[in-house]
Amino acid sequence: MKIKFLFASALFALSINQVSAQYLKNQDYINSMGVSNTGKISIYNSYAESIFLWNPDANITTDIGAISPGNGYGGLVMFSDDSNYTSGTSIVDGSGNIAEMSKYNMQTQQWQTLGRLGGTSGVSAGSGYDISGDGNTIVGISYDPVSKKAVGTVWNGTSLINLGTLNPNRQSRALSVSKDGSVVVGGQDTASPFRGIVWRKNSSGTYDGSMLLIDPNLGNADSNTLGEARVVSGDGKWIGGGGATNTTDAYLWNSVDGAIILKNTLVQAANSKGYVTGINYDGSIAVGFFMYFQNLGEMPQYVPFIWTKQGGLKNLNTVVKDELKFDLKGDIIQGANDISANGKYITATSHVSGRSSFHTSRIQLPENFLAIQQQEVKANEIKLYPNPVKDYLNIDSKDKIETIKIYNTVGQLISQPKITNNKVSLSNLSSGVYHVNVTTKNGTKSYKIIKK
Repeated sequence: MKIKFLFASALFALSINQVSAQYLKNQDYINSMGVSNTGKISIYNSYAESIFLWNPDANITTDIGAISPGNGYGGLVMFSDDSNYTSGTSIVDGSGNIAEMSKYNMQTQQWQTLGRLGGTSGVSAGSGYDISGDGNTIVGISYDPVSKKAVGTVWNGTSLINLGTLNPNRQSRALSVSKDGSVVVGGQDTASPFRGIVWRKNSSGTYDGSMLLIDPNLGNADSNTLGEARVVSGDGKWIGGGGATNTTDAYLWNSVDGAIILKNTLVQAANSKGYVTGINYDGSIAVGFFMYFQNLGEMPQYVPFIWTKQGGLKNLNTVVKDELKFDLKGDIIQGANDISANGKYITATSHVSGRSSFHTSRIQLPENFLAIQQQEVKANEIKLYPNPVKDYLNIDSKDKIETIKIYNTVGQLISQPKITNNKVSLSNLSSGVYHVNVTTKNGTKSYKIIKK
């Protein structure tokens, strides 16, 4: 067990971090996966190397011995609700380099490999992607011994269950599980990219699978199926995912509302894809990101989002900086990777403005976050026009306007203009898409405008 102190004195670092716990960052590690109800985060740097547990409040990282995805390995380290167990992927003792889906016990600091269906693919006999909130169920993939294909797999505490595939000779994968293990979601390989699938536990203890449909009356045609399901809420009622070819936007799904498509209104890009990557226990908060290409052939760009029932879809940078007034220490948040089941913590990938290096960050939401979002909606008695706008933007509000802030599509504050005679000048802005945040005594409302 290796422990790395990020600062010379852990006690000194703890006292500093308690003051600034709203936003903390770890510049030594690039990739984050899961975040626990106590704010701990699973992190790693490189493919097929060690995974660490980061305690942001104490500024300590601990090597927990699992293997990170890449070079033939897969899986994610995610947390049970009490933070005593994680899912993951670890090397089978005596196998050399063969890995299986696994469970980690925080108390004993030991990994338990959970077996395999019988097949292997290179160095992998399986991968663990999520653990139920009660810690009793692990989901992921293992390899069918006959077809040699990866299939969604559930470990129920004693044995492995093969979830099978809804498309013969094609793969499936289980990526997330509800708190009690009764609902599992993931992806089904089809003739096009992976589509969303949900498995529900039946009375015999096995699972019945079905595709996630946009319109339940139109059948399983690719044009009517949602993209791969990446997460399910702890109560099993909300499912999130994205990235399909027919609807490249992120989505949320529940049995009452059906598919809620989260269209990319945060950045103007014809070739973007969106993904929901985390949902809290009751589905009241979801996080994710949109990925797009500014120009073909260039590196992808990312815009993180947060969604609430009260406030809808918003740029996470805008919410954290402008609504919550957190100090991001010069960072721009690139992608939200997970939210804890209790809705208190978000883990994200960030970078310092003007630099290309990335690092892991943690955002601690205030206890009244959803109430803030509800209050923010009250600030909707505001009209902005014309849109598109050339030089002057008219802003009509029944309440006195306290501040106006203008952000670009990656969340950078561009301007904080003064309002004169219910107008602000935008003549100094280049043509493009911007987000205007208008704050009154009732809260803040964000609007998208197009500058000619």
